[in-house]
Amino acid sequence: MGMSFEELVKNDKDRDLEKQFKNVRTALKLSLSKYIGESGSLEKSIEEFAGEDQADKKGSSSKKNFLDDLLDIGKLMDDTFNKIGDSSEGALAHKLTSVSAIYMDRISHACYEAKLNRFPMHKEKFAVNVTEEQEAKAVVPRTVFRSIKMFIDKYYFLFRQCSVNPKAKGVFNKIAAFRDNLINFEWSIAHYVNKLEGEYAKEIAPFYKDTKMALLRLRKFCEAIEASPFGGLVKSLKDTAVEMGVRAYLRYNPVVTVVRGGVRVGAVIPVGTILEKYDHFMTPIRQAVADYDKAKRAMQQRSFMSETPKMFWDISGQITEFRDGMHDVVDEFSKGISPSNEDFKYFTYTVQNVLIPYMNQTKGEVNESFVVGVNNLDTFFWKVMIMAIEFGQENGENVDEILGLTVRIKKSDVERRVSSSGVNAEEVFVDE
Repeated sequence: MGMSFEELVKNDKDRDLEKQFKNVRTALKLSLSKYIGESGSLEKSIEEFAGEDQADKKGSSSKKNFLDDLLDIGKLMDDTFNKIGDSSEGALAHKLTSVSAIYMDRISHACYEAKLNRFPMHKEKFAVNVTEEQEAKAVVPRTVFRSIKMFIDKYYFLFRQCSVNPKAKGVFNKIAAFRDNLINFEWSIAHYVNKLEGEYAKEIAPFYKDTKMALLRLRKFCEAIEASPFGGLVKSLKDTAVEMGVRAYLRYNPVVTVVRGGVRVGAVIPVGTILEKYDHFMTPIRQAVADYDKAKRAMQQRSFMSETPKMFWDISGQITEFRDGMHDVVDEFSKGISPSNEDFKYFTYTVQNVLIPYMNQTKGEVNESFVVGVNNLDTFFWKVMIMAIEFGQENGENVDEILGLTVRIKKSDVERRVSSSGVNAEEVFVDE
């Protein structure tokens, strides 16, 4: 399979990260598999997206879904350049404007039909009041390829980490197959277009036109997928994976030494101890919120005319422990994180100015404001915890990279790979 220098560099870095963080990633895969397996509704949703076990009551074969549409589009991508061969410039230009143009039109039509059939209610983000042909003229293929790959990579890396679960593996296999098609498609375009020079490059204007339309429609299809229930599932599952992954990381790395990003280089942050304390002191509060939500649902089911439930949580015997415990968490974080950091400031503010004063009453009423305060505290706790972990990475890896949920590369990394190869090649598609 051909691939751009960008993808080669990404593959190399992915392998290096896998070796460096193998224990953490393995623990995350097992945790995610267990989580999905224990959640019947989640596993069923994933199963439906995989296109498995969807036979109707008469026992017919599984129904196709948008992932199957992607596989069909990927097959067309592979077929596009199968018959091009190693032609001279004149013959190559002719083939690109004939054989390939036919397949580009098929890809374009397949993307359009898939979006229309699977997501008929989806609307583009902006109403630009131009025709689709006018939109396509403004397309920069290199940029569109990258935006499409951002969507596909997000799904690919997430479901790779979930693939110990058999249902999630079905989704991963389909996404991985399409990703391979897409990477090879990108390389093939660059490979053949870069062979043309001067007057021959001008002869393939129809090829550029059809290619731009195909890429535009593929991006629109990906945007519709992202806005669908599948996109919502991915976001939720990604958040869960990050929390599980951070917990796995802390099991193997209970302390972090600040090596970058902060003003306190060399400081040691006991991240494992911080998490233990936070979980301990938040337990009664989370229980209060759970009880409130349960009572609220019960009242709503009786009648919408019912009075708003007034739940009271007697925390007079727990307020001192909670206050001191949260102060300990703040103090431990502050060993390596500046108090002026915005996320850390908001975490501290929520503890000191939202929850503690609220709870200092003899009985604190658990209401929507209280629930928002608790959710904000959780949100900013994880932001600060992730920041602390990233401060300890000598090579600048972020948490998503540590957990195998993404791979970041720099332009300079690609340029070094191109230079070391001895080939004067463009990174990807050459724009007209």
